[in-house]
Amino acid sequence: MDRLGGLIHSMPVTSFAFLVACAAISAPGAANGFASECCSFKPFWLSPGCRIGAELLLPAVGALLALAAALAAACFVRVFGIVFLGRPRSVAAERAVEVDRWSHAAMITLAVLCVLAGFCRAS
Repeated sequence: MDRLGGLIHSMPVTSFAFLVACAAISAPGAANGFASECCSFKPFWLSPGCRIGAELLLPAVGALLALAAALAAACFVRVFGIVFLGRPRSVAAERAVEVDRWSHAAMITLAVLCVLAGFCRAS
């Protein structure tokens, strides 16, 4: 990662797909990262045995969800900044070229599925 940089200029489709994936995993409201976190904690919220003390635990669980989303967002902002923004840090990064159309199709399809998974789960 430290030898990369500036790839947004030579690989715009890849950078867009990576940005969508970063945003999706960082768990904003309607992305697959949020849907998976919500599914992880839903049994806790709905179980009848957890009603005692739930008024204390539910805010803590919400804080943990927010902390996980914030840490993931911070990590992926750093990764995106190092790899795609700034100046190229090596000859290989300067000479980088975009991948073929089949790889583009796969990346865009997966990015769309990340967003759709969140929307379908949120509804």
